[in-house]
Amino acid sequence: MKRFVLLTGCFCTLFAPLYGQDNHYESLQLGSKNALLSGAALSHWVDPTAVVHNAATMMDAKEAGIAFNSTTGGFDNIRFDNGLGEGVDIKTSDFQLYPGLIAADLPLFKQANKYRLGIAIFARVSDRTRFTNRSTRIQNIINDVEMPGSETYIGQYTLDIDVRETTAAMGWATRLSEHWSAGVTAMTLIRNQRYRENFNANAIADPTLSPTVDVVSSESDISMKLNYILLQMKGSLAWKKGPWNLGIVLTAPAMKMYSGGDMIAQIELTNIRPVDSLNRRSYFASAYLEKLKPKFKYPVSLSVGVSRSFDDLVLSAGGTFYGNIDRYVVVDPGNTSFLQPPTEDNIIFTQRFLEVWASNRPLVNTSISAEWMLNPRTSLMGGLRTDLHYAEFIEPVPLGFQLPKKIWNRYHFNAGASLNGARSRWIFGVQYSHGQADDYRQPYSFDGASESNLLQGERSKGSIRANGVTGIVSFLFYVNRPTE
Repeated sequence: MKRFVLLTGCFCTLFAPLYGQDNHYESLQLGSKNALLSGAALSHWVDPTAVVHNAATMMDAKEAGIAFNSTTGGFDNIRFDNGLGEGVDIKTSDFQLYPGLIAADLPLFKQANKYRLGIAIFARVSDRTRFTNRSTRIQNIINDVEMPGSETYIGQYTLDIDVRETTAAMGWATRLSEHWSAGVTAMTLIRNQRYRENFNANAIADPTLSPTVDVVSSESDISMKLNYILLQMKGSLAWKKGPWNLGIVLTAPAMKMYSGGDMIAQIELTNIRPVDSLNRRSYFASAYLEKLKPKFKYPVSLSVGVSRSFDDLVLSAGGTFYGNIDRYVVVDPGNTSFLQPPTEDNIIFTQRFLEVWASNRPLVNTSISAEWMLNPRTSLMGGLRTDLHYAEFIEPVPLGFQLPKKIWNRYHFNAGASLNGARSRWIFGVQYSHGQADDYRQPYSFDGASESNLLQGERSKGSIRANGVTGIVSFLFYVNRPTE
């Protein structure tokens, strides 16, 4: 039993916090016009994507329409200076082609003035992040009795995250009175998450100095995939009087319909001498968890938007409150043996290493926007919105793994133009995003590596910056608008 208590302390220093998903609610906005207007669809009808933002505003649509939208491509750059130690940066530059969407709102039979139906299929999350770097240096890590002089230290780190979420929505709206309308939307979310993190470090002796130990090494490798099907409901109200529009949307917490996945994890310590031990030996931990039933939660949210029309200008503002989610277990490893060989004693430590958990803090995202009509066929649009991270970054970091990775706030700035034809409309625009955290914690450190810390240095904090530029294009076809 003493051996496993000792190993628990060792392995906890080797396993970094696990991060793995896009950590923002509003990174991808549905619909090009709504994206350029930073969420103005909360308060008034913008295009057929209203079924997702505020179904009640569909009652203000003057004709049936089908929208084809695509954020055609985006370039993202994330940089963490000295993220793995002095002179060892963590950085990634990635160009992605984002999936498009289709949305439509249609009158129900001949009751267009009383009822409307909307449908949409779109990408709610599309996030890929990959960090990798390697450091080679000469330093004295192992005692000179066993490894005389300095050793060659080689450290490597890789993090690869891929999160995709596709949503299908169907909504219905009805007119309650001259000024009020109501709507309801049901959304089915299909979420797929892939994660891999690897760290390995080696202290290699100089063979010319007759060492008694040739190599000391440590490695941790964890990989998992998690799949979900979730159901989420929205209820909405829209009020319109003169130049003013008001929208209110209540979104219920997501309900799990299906989940599955697997995880494989491994730790190897070779010729290591843990603290308070006089002997060197090698240790091994490995587990494969299959047929998992992971959990994932979206919180309750309440959105309010308001807009006012002037002669050639529409100004909009909105905000969304997201409730908190207390710490919950995403993946429970159960009684799987991790430390090898398996015994009755080491099962109790598995949960401390392999349990995956999450916790969401409450937050409010806000937005403002303007649309200026140059003429009946052309308008200019612009806006900005906040996109705050929702993870609770707990210090000190508890045992087990936390899901989110991008623990920094983001801010989106949008600009574009709308070109209207007889029965169609084109929208072109661009979005610039910026995020930064000045107290971001290193996942690992190569500085001052020591054997007592399993060939790692003490992790510190630094500044991480993220910038992105995304192109936005959409085409809207009006089904029943008469040609001019």
